[in-house]
Amino acid sequence: MSDKVFLDTNLVIYSYSEDETQKFKIANRLLAKCENHIIISTQVINELTNTLLRKFHLNVYEVKTVISELNSNFPIVNFTLQTQLKAIEIKERY
Repeated sequence: MSDKVFLDTNLVIYSYSEDETQKFKIANRLLAKCENHIIISTQVINELTNTLLRKFHLNVYEVKTVISELNSNFPIVNFTLQTQLKAIEIKERY
């Protein structure tokens, strides 16, 4: 696989959620399979931060640790208007 893969927020959340064992396993299996091709957008980081603080009640330090871990393992890119327009073009084509 040479294509880049944008991660959805839910996949990242499930990769950390030990409460939902099946989703945890599937998410981590997918992450391992695509490991060298994954890109995370700042939008996903924002959504993840909100979910970890509100739903999982992690403290700020824990959330920063998760974000730092993601940043160490995957490129995190800004999601610009140009990115959105390109995504719409790709969706239309495929």
